[in-house]
Amino acid sequence: MQSLLLKWFKQNKRPLPWRKTKDPYKIWVSEIMLQQTQVNTVIPYYERWIKTFPNVNKLSSAPLTQVLKSWEGLGYYRRAKNLHRAAKTIVKRLKGKFPDSLKEWLRLPGVGSYTAGAIASIAFEKSEPILDGNVARVLSRIFAIKEPIDKTDGKKKLWGIARTLVKESVSKGDFNQSLMELGALICLPENPKCLSCPVNRVCKAHRLKRETEFPIKMRKVKMEKLKTVAALIWKNGKVLIEKQPAEARWGGLWTFPQWIHSNGQPERNFLKNRVRKKLGIKIDEWRPRAEFRHGFTKYHVRLRVYEGRTSVGQKGRTWVKPENLSRFPLPSPHQKIAKLIQNHGK
Repeated sequence: MQSLLLKWFKQNKRPLPWRKTKDPYKIWVSEIMLQQTQVNTVIPYYERWIKTFPNVNKLSSAPLTQVLKSWEGLGYYRRAKNLHRAAKTIVKRLKGKFPDSLKEWLRLPGVGSYTAGAIASIAFEKSEPILDGNVARVLSRIFAIKEPIDKTDGKKKLWGIARTLVKESVSKGDFNQSLMELGALICLPENPKCLSCPVNRVCKAHRLKRETEFPIKMRKVKMEKLKTVAALIWKNGKVLIEKQPAEARWGGLWTFPQWIHSNGQPERNFLKNRVRKKLGIKIDEWRPRAEFRHGFTKYHVRLRVYEGRTSVGQKGRTWVKPENLSRFPLPSPHQKIAKLIQNHGK
């Protein structure tokens, strides 16, 4: 099976920019970016990142604000912060030398078993397995794994199979990538392209005509609805933004003041009270400006934006002209608010 996959991969792999190198820094950056993010989304971010931070020393010495700005729009900002922290560790504690073993990679912030295995195998040809969503789907179909892949027994079985397969392969990195590529291009969640699969002859699920029944999962994540409100507060042609504390979900990023609306109070009254109590700003009239929807982890979020004006604001707060908002790293929903006022005025 390994030889069939390697031959197929050599002929069909996508010309992705991080596949042109064995540089562990570039492979590491790509693997972190690819966590929970589609390849086509990652490519432009990766290329800009490498131009801005071409090596671990540049990344380590960069201010966090610049790192977050370069990551802006990619989501899951903890990844960027962990890259920054890990870069500092590599430069200071490891003297700029990248780990070449799974165990050492796992000590770095933001590096889990899958990422460590991918870097160790691709950059250093170590015999380490990988198991992401694509690989789990491929292996569960080829071997018709009956255990749920989101349970301990199922995960353990898949990791064992992946470990055995990579050990027996002549090219560790390419074999692991071939599994990922097969899942991305052929062994799709819906309507898998089994007739084009290089290993359909050994695939048990295909032989049973039960391809879409695998992988088996027990848990179904229930998405909860979350209502939030954001305040566009104007003073003398400038708008108020806040830097989020490090421990917050958007820690280190800047946002317009925002709160979860869950107390049943009319939104305008709720916002009026929050702005007065939390920001020390009194605004009598709020008008609706926009509504956006986005999601994260297990939430569907409805974000309603209201705007109001004041002539008085507490000292020490950050008031910015709309055209200067691009200097600040904003999470995606708040980038939309910024574009709204930049494109359509105050």
